[in-house]
Amino acid sequence: MIGLTSYLRAFGRAHTYDVTRNGFIWFGFLVGMIMSILLSVLEMIVSGVGGMSLFAAVGGHPINYLSLAHSGLVGLLFGATGTMKNDLALHNETLIGRLTEQAMTDPLTGLYNRRYILEEIKNMLLRARRSESAVSIVFLDLDNFKGVNERRGHQGGDLALRRVAKALQSVLREGEALGRYGGDEFLLLVSGDLSHDMSIVNRAAEAVRLLTHLSLSAGVATSPEDGTTPEALIATADARLDEVKRERRGEFSPAAR
Repeated sequence: MIGLTSYLRAFGRAHTYDVTRNGFIWFGFLVGMIMSILLSVLEMIVSGVGGMSLFAAVGGHPINYLSLAHSGLVGLLFGATGTMKNDLALHNETLIGRLTEQAMTDPLTGLYNRRYILEEIKNMLLRARRSESAVSIVFLDLDNFKGVNERRGHQGGDLALRRVAKALQSVLREGEALGRYGGDEFLLLVSGDLSHDMSIVNRAAEAVRLLTHLSLSAGVATSPEDGTTPEALIATADARLDEVKRERRGEFSPAAR
């Protein structure tokens, strides 16, 4: 029933084609005209009409007018079919795009989700091995985020996380990837060795502070020195994050203005 409705709707607007889709209907008219001419010529041959032009043959019998009208009918048929095919293709493309986005995106922050960011680590490590280069993982965690939820409630906490995600995105450079690992934890993937360069971490912390008045801590791990698998790198970065938090405990204010 849905297919028939779509077909009838497409048939009714076949004449509204734009330039990129006119091919369907014009091809249909061409095929229909050729069919009509062939049918008229065949009728002349079968009827034994000699020395009579095609136009005279058409004018000599009303049914031949219907024969020439085949071009219009076939044109509309091709047009409607082409419209329906085009609409279905666009619908499927949109649906696939939405499903793909949902599969790789964190619904709260709009960043990559945990599954996708872990897969991206694998891909970056594979490319790094081929080029004999390094990949660094920055494990980011908000300081005292539990206090934000206690003071503002979960809605306020969600709003803060969205603002943090926006701040972190603002410092991303080409080739870097950012994802939400879980809760108030984020993973930043960077091509290169960050063991002696903390500028990206400092920029991220400053962007978050300016937009949200929150502070964050970071732990960095670099392949291949700290591991060659996502699990090993994340474990090392997480352990270093804990060390940073222990050293900084009491330095940051628990209040998030």
